[in-house]
Amino acid sequence: MYNEGMKALILIPLFLFFLSSCAPSEKTLRSRAENKKIALLSIIKKIETKEDLILAGPKIEKQMGALVDLMIELHKIRASEIPETEASFQLQAELKRIYRMEGSRQLMEEYERPALIKLHQLTQASPSNSRLFSSK
Repeated sequence: MYNEGMKALILIPLFLFFLSSCAPSEKTLRSRAENKKIALLSIIKKIETKEDLILAGPKIEKQMGALVDLMIELHKIRASEIPETEASFQLQAELKRIYRMEGSRQLMEEYERPALIKLHQLTQASPSNSRLFSSK
């Protein structure tokens, strides 16, 4: 029979292997982030009026929060910055379009605020986290 020391020698590496295999890879996180951008883009493309924006607000806030969560996870595993993709460029263009709509800037800032607070808290925790805000 195994004594307690032998059990620990066997179980600890197995446990560490299990933990490492459960963590999503950088590729998986990047794929999820791209999917979130596309989901956010599909919501924003449908917005034509301030009323549409008000109705879409909770969905926008949820998708932005999820995207920021993925950015933070990528940062935690020391992944390189999320590259600009076609979805990124389209999303930027659509956000600019929305911001030009009468009365939409304040609403969008309200929907973005929780995600931006998360990023701000992360950068306040450690100055090295400020690269999340860097742009190329």
